[in-house]
Amino acid sequence: MIKNKRTFFYNFKEELKSHPLSMFAVILLISIIAFAFIYSLTVDMDALYKINPRGRNMPPMTDGYLLGTDKGGKDIFKLLVVGVRNSIMIALSVTTLSSLIGINLGVMAGYFGGKVDNITMRAVDFISLLPSFIFQIILIITIKNYTPAKFVLILVLFNWIGYVRMIRASTLGEGQKEYIMASKVLGTPNYKIIYKQLIPNLVPLISLRIILGLASSLTIETGLTYLGFGLPANTPSIGQLISSSREISTMQNYPWLWMPAVFVLLVMMLCINATGQTVNRALMAKQKA
Repeated sequence: MIKNKRTFFYNFKEELKSHPLSMFAVILLISIIAFAFIYSLTVDMDALYKINPRGRNMPPMTDGYLLGTDKGGKDIFKLLVVGVRNSIMIALSVTTLSSLIGINLGVMAGYFGGKVDNITMRAVDFISLLPSFIFQIILIITIKNYTPAKFVLILVLFNWIGYVRMIRASTLGEGQKEYIMASKVLGTPNYKIIYKQLIPNLVPLISLRIILGLASSLTIETGLTYLGFGLPANTPSIGQLISSSREISTMQNYPWLWMPAVFVLLVMMLCINATGQTVNRALMAKQKA
């Protein structure tokens, strides 16, 4: 039997070739992330936070400030770059932890079924009924010694359930295929079936869910920080820069304080969406092959 060489990754590459806009989006997203992480290494964080009363609210392209300064005289461009890096790190951390929890629980529930499935899905149903946004705000307010790490854990607490539902449904279908049934008949240990056969065949679907989860985590972090319930005040992020627009006078008179962050967030979300659509097309092409 000749194996089909049109793998998911092959289809993904072909989709990028046939859709130049998608390729541009993927390259642009990678470039933004790479620039944010690399340039941040050159930023003197102590100097960045120093208050400069004489340089308050300077417009872009003034005295060497590419995007101007804020009300404390801090460089908007450097704050934006560091903020993008921090927001991406938070989103990646939340997505990674949520996917690890959700994928494992979803596979276990779909593979073993019975009590394991019932207990897992009842827990998912219970958490789904909770107003997650309100609970996140309550936890952020009540937790002592609040840090970015604790913020990540609070977001993960409600974020893993989406992975469970999707992976469980896919596992139920994948578990009925011949290669899984043959492995069970041959007495292959369950952990080998799950981690060496089942999960590798779910990689395309997992990739799509992770990309969508990244966009979701980025949006939640930005929203909470904008409202004042996100990252600590001394941690720059996209949400903190956009929060300047909460004051009408600032929005009208000092647009450079918040518009660059809005623009970067919009571009990143469009790029992530385009990447997700490309992954979805590649996944559909593999299923048809």
